[in-house]
Amino acid sequence: MNEEGGRAEQALQGMFENAAKALQYHREAGAGWRDDEKTVDAILRRIGNLGEAAKRMPVARRADHERIAWREIIGMRDRVIHGYDDVDPDILGDVLEHDLPELMEQLRQLGVE
Repeated sequence: MNEEGGRAEQALQGMFENAAKALQYHREAGAGWRDDEKTVDAILRRIGNLGEAAKRMPVARRADHERIAWREIIGMRDRVIHGYDDVDPDILGDVLEHDLPELMEQLRQLGVE
């Protein structure tokens, strides 16, 4: 595998692992996750890390995986990193309930686990 292929695999793996951890924290906290500052912080950290991993994906390789919402993932990372106190809990909840499970399924289809 060439260097770019190795970076791509690491990026995909990092995305998967951080999505899984964010969902784990959400699940463990239960319905009151929004009221637990540590849980929200941990979830935001993992979403930021996920976006950072997505940014490390070589741009040329992103086109190979066009079903993945690269722009949105990286945009969420930027929002979390540069203005996390302004993240709408409803949007974060939607990311946790819909976007991350969908992303993980897309990554599984690529053989990432």
